[in-house]
This record gives sequence, C-alpha cells and structure tokens, in this order.
Amino acid sequence: MNLKQLKPRKAPNKAFLKLKPDRPEIEIFKKNLIQLLDRINDKESEEFHKLRQKNRIN
Repeated sequence: MNLKQLKPRKAPNKAFLKLKPDRPEIEIFKKNLIQLLDRINDKESEEFHKLRQKNRIN
C-alpha cells in the first residue's frame, strides 16, 4: 500500500472546507472548553482526568 503525505490544507475534502461553522456553535464550544479547563485540578493525576473525561463522553 502506498501512502502519500498530504499538506494539511489538501487533506480534508473540498466540500468540508466550504462549510462555515456557526457562530453560536463556536461560542458553545468555547464556553464548554473554559468550563473543562476550570475543572482541572493540578494536584490530581493525568489518569484521573482521562478517566473523568472518558466517563463524561460515554
């Protein structure tokens, strides 16, 4: 199998590149990311945080 290395701009489908994200979706993402970062406790281990996120996704 031959693999070609693509530049990041050429990797996604052209139709995907034409989609514009909605501003409200971006704001929701930013709000959720800030909440997630605020919940991080530096005293806990990385594994603790991974497990917490895994449980949140499932």
